[in-house]
Amino acid sequence: MPLVNKVLLVDDEVHIRKYIGLVVKSAFPGVTVIDASNGHEATEIYETEKPDLVLMDINMPVRDGIETLGDLMAIDEDAVIVMLTSVSTRSAVEKASALGAAGYILKDTPREEISNSLLELADEIFGED
Repeated sequence: MPLVNKVLLVDDEVHIRKYIGLVVKSAFPGVTVIDASNGHEATEIYETEKPDLVLMDINMPVRDGIETLGDLMAIDEDAVIVMLTSVSTRSAVEKASALGAAGYILKDTPREEISNSLLELADEIFGED
């Protein structure tokens, strides 16, 4: 089981944070889930909490996910950030990838697939060699 102890969920919609929080907790039993409703909050929380994994929306008020991705990667070049969004345009995917996103999951992906994608990613990044 990959070692993921702390996950930061960044989304402006409370119901999405709650739903994804449940998915994350089922994938990683015992994980601590921290919420942020925009990119500005996410940056402040990241600096103090140092989560193992960040799941972040793109379209948010105050500071969007693409700008925040750049900010977080500047703070910690080893940050593991997965864009979890409804935006699937090629340019958004390419921008996120260029800035260092570790993955890209669409919000309308079935729960089981989101869970499996997170487990596979965590195993790749945090798994034992």
